[in-house]
Amino acid sequence: MIPNQSIFNLFVFIVSITLVGKCVGQVNLSNRPPHTDYAKMVRYLVHKSNWTSMGTISTVSSIQGFPMVNIKSIADSAVNGKSTGHIYFLLTNLDFTGKDINQSNKCTAMFTEDQDLSCLNSGLDTQEPKCARAILSGRVERLNEDSDEHAKADEYFTDRHPASVNWRKQHKFYFCKLQIELIVLIDFYGGARYVSVDDYYNANYDAVDSDIESRFEAVKIPSVIRPKFNN
Repeated sequence: MIPNQSIFNLFVFIVSITLVGKCVGQVNLSNRPPHTDYAKMVRYLVHKSNWTSMGTISTVSSIQGFPMVNIKSIADSAVNGKSTGHIYFLLTNLDFTGKDINQSNKCTAMFTEDQDLSCLNSGLDTQEPKCARAILSGRVERLNEDSDEHAKADEYFTDRHPASVNWRKQHKFYFCKLQIELIVLIDFYGGARYVSVDDYYNANYDAVDSDIESRFEAVKIPSVIRPKFNN
């Protein structure tokens, strides 16, 4: 016989997993554009993401000139903010990416719909075309610390990554933005789609939510998954 405490713990675990699955499902279903709306789809992937896999040209002596990939926390808005499309992130010259960018200012960022396991929870493998992914290439712009944009980037990043407050000033991090030059999307069968930078920024991504919000004004579902940290 299973002790009562064990039964209770099992019940709490099952309920928790169920609620998490529903939350992830609601986020994706309420905001995901049709797969034929390419610019909005890329904006969706960027907006829902809290991090990206960023590739640079390596300066490490043993693999100089090879690709180097690193994880970078990003924010395009506050957690409940509207999509801006701007990819803000932190760099430090103590890190691989910062050193690479200082040597050759070229990078590529990859965003996957499965960042929050929504594809896995829907029975899709991460590499399947219907599990959307976007590849954005460009150059890095360091933000002026006295600019309004720097203040916004700081606000967005702090809201999405509260734990960063504890470490980012200790390693001389500075805010940057990706100046996008090329956008490639795979979100369905039939090969890659190319999205112009103008179409990307002009896409009214937040209009996707308008009908849902009018019907469910009392329900506020964040469009991104905010990480939780222990104190």
